[in-house]
Amino acid sequence: MDAPHSKDGPLPRRAAVAVNVALLGLALGCSEGADNPIEPSEAAITSVAPTTSTPATAPATDAPTASTVPDVDPVQAPQLAEGDIQGLEHGWSVEVASATALDGRLDPVGVWTGDVVIWWGGTTGGDERRLPLAGGVGFDLETRSWRQVAPAPLEPSVDSPAVWTGDELIVGAGTEAAAYAPGEDRWEPLPSPGFEILALDWNGESLMASDGVSAALLSLTDAEWGAIEAPPVADGETVTLHFVAGAWVAVITDPRPSFNPLHAAVYAPEADRWTERVRLGAYSIPQVATTSSTIIAAGVGGAESGLVIFDPVAVDVVARFDSTPVARCEGAEGAATVGDRVLVLDRCGAPDAFELVDGVWRQITAKVFLRANAASVDADGVLVTYWPHSNDGQGHIELLRPPS
Repeated sequence: MDAPHSKDGPLPRRAAVAVNVALLGLALGCSEGADNPIEPSEAAITSVAPTTSTPATAPATDAPTASTVPDVDPVQAPQLAEGDIQGLEHGWSVEVASATALDGRLDPVGVWTGDVVIWWGGTTGGDERRLPLAGGVGFDLETRSWRQVAPAPLEPSVDSPAVWTGDELIVGAGTEAAAYAPGEDRWEPLPSPGFEILALDWNGESLMASDGVSAALLSLTDAEWGAIEAPPVADGETVTLHFVAGAWVAVITDPRPSFNPLHAAVYAPEADRWTERVRLGAYSIPQVATTSSTIIAAGVGGAESGLVIFDPVAVDVVARFDSTPVARCEGAEGAATVGDRVLVLDRCGAPDAFELVDGVWRQITAKVFLRANAASVDADGVLVTYWPHSNDGQGHIELLRPPS
């Protein structure tokens, strides 16, 4: 079937995204090691025995055997002006860049195109009722400049999922989806899967979408979605989709006050079946990030939040932390990755960032700005974080760089 066309001609051919299938080892941080680690104060990591059979071809994974949760008093770092660069612990650095083009919006979704971080959607800020936004902006890391994204053929929608295919930005809004080609600053509507798109990801050839009740796959050279088995999502649970190390993974959580543990399921296309792994050990609504070979999920509040590292190839848990260094206030924590570095972020108190190295958490940086409603994107080894600053009603961008 012919590829979709717009009135101005066909969009560029979509390039497949190369996926590194190397498994994450124990050195989850950098090669410089864990010099100057923070003194242990609480054992936090548990190796996890499989609860379902592991495929015979799955590589063995040795879980870390010890970790630390530092007991660190809050530190107030000086606030940085735009363009300032501050040296941090262990060779990291941070730079603050202008984000006034985002006008202090809350919860936009961000994707890295290889040149630009595109922030799209979100909601209005302020104390009044939050309204969904449909516009987008692009931030060029090289020039530190901003540009507006052409209007999308989509209705504004809260929590719109988005993914970068290698050529295009795909955004879901309600039951509709559209593809954006940055080089042409042009959108093209895509077929509707027939359900509300709450989760979306790309495997190099096809899109997967789900609302938790239904799921479907779409090749961008075809005109129709093909229905597949839905992830095992119970009533009231939410789902995010991820393609990691050649495997589709659904991370499922219960956002209600019951604090049921999150679980994951791996999809086998040839059998159209999901293999479920329950009780991954992190609670509440997780912040989910990925390395080249693992899923990283951290709960967002309370002593039960935790963090889990899941290997989708072995369909098994590599490591599980009962708590993290930033499990201090409700809704404050987040997981992030820079390449294969694993970070946790504290968004209400200081210190605000820790790196996991050889099973030990170590402090990277103390708080610079208030971090409520922050959103982070890994831009080829630079963690680009946006958040609306409550003091001035504007947005701010922080560039967190690991040691070279």
